[in-house]
Amino acid sequence: DFQSGERPLQLIAHGQMLFVLDGQSHWVARLELDPAGHSVITSTMELALINKGKTVVGGDGGTVGNLAGLTWVEAAGNRRSSGLVIVEQEGAFSFYDPAWESESGAPYLTRSLLVRGPEMIQSVGSYDGRLYLLDRADGQIWRYHPQGDKYPDAPDTYFAATTPMSTTPPMDMVIDGNIYVLYENGQVNRYLGGELQPFELTGVTGSLTDTVALTMDTSGQTRNLYIADRGNQRIIVVRSDGSFETQLRADGLFLYLQDLVVDERANRLYVLSAGKLLVAPLF
Repeated sequence: DFQSGERPLQLIAHGQMLFVLDGQSHWVARLELDPAGHSVITSTMELALINKGKTVVGGDGGTVGNLAGLTWVEAAGNRRSSGLVIVEQEGAFSFYDPAWESESGAPYLTRSLLVRGPEMIQSVGSYDGRLYLLDRADGQIWRYHPQGDKYPDAPDTYFAATTPMSTTPPMDMVIDGNIYVLYENGQVNRYLGGELQPFELTGVTGSLTDTVALTMDTSGQTRNLYIADRGNQRIIVVRSDGSFETQLRADGLFLYLQDLVVDERANRLYVLSAGKLLVAPLF
């Protein structure tokens, strides 16, 4: 269980590892699953992987600020290493590669500065080594290009002119070459090269209310989108063209949905709801 604050918890999965960010208390926990993926190995839990106020020595170093989001970045393009990127609201990020440890055996992190982009970071994503930050204030997406394991240059804006906003603020995004953006009213837009693409949710029963999170296994074959519809205590699954696939419910367990991650290879869906981590098979 995790104590949930005013801001939803955020979840990232990579293999048998899960990472949880609490944007209220500003910490990141590392959890490791048992081989079957059914429970957490408590002895490997690192509740102090990073937290606000921590001093990081590696990289540019410095003191960690307000944690705004996290994503797993693969080595691609001009990026040298794969690992977890944890972004601070003030304009910096910490990088964690699970393969590396400090001399004491503790997790080894580096911290690097970012040229300031979004006014209010709502979601963090990556694609082809690049880092993407979604701005809740105006829906703009700021894109940082890698050099080694840093992003030293000023970001460019994904939307060149006016931002194609919904009538409500953006909540989450997922990137597979296209960028899918989920808005608070349940609308999902698909963009390519900064341009709005044909995409419409069809066949979904009832209205989507209080949608909070969006995910896709970008390395999977289905490219299905999973939408956390907190208002209706359900998870909606739609195909890549927006057509309805199925919906998932769990008696009382989806009362306060916060985030979700899907791993098609492992046949698992991870859900954070009311501070609890839930694991379920996809089929």
